[in-house]
Amino acid sequence: MKLKGRVTFEDLGAGAWMLEAEDGKRYELAGVDGGRFKAGARVEVEGHLDAGAASTAMAGPIFRVKRVTSV
Repeated sequence: MKLKGRVTFEDLGAGAWMLEAEDGKRYELAGVDGGRFKAGARVEVEGHLDAGAASTAMAGPIFRVKRVTSV
């Protein structure tokens, strides 16, 4: 599954990188090195939704990232 959108950082719990997708939904990004992101950057992420996952931020559905591309 691929999603495009803008990256943001939420200061919830331990903090979480989020994707504000083009379809208006927000996803918490998992499996990524936060040093690769800059808040406000437009990216395409490839991966899958992890319906059974939980996080300390609990900011949205968790998207397990396999690949990130700047757009």
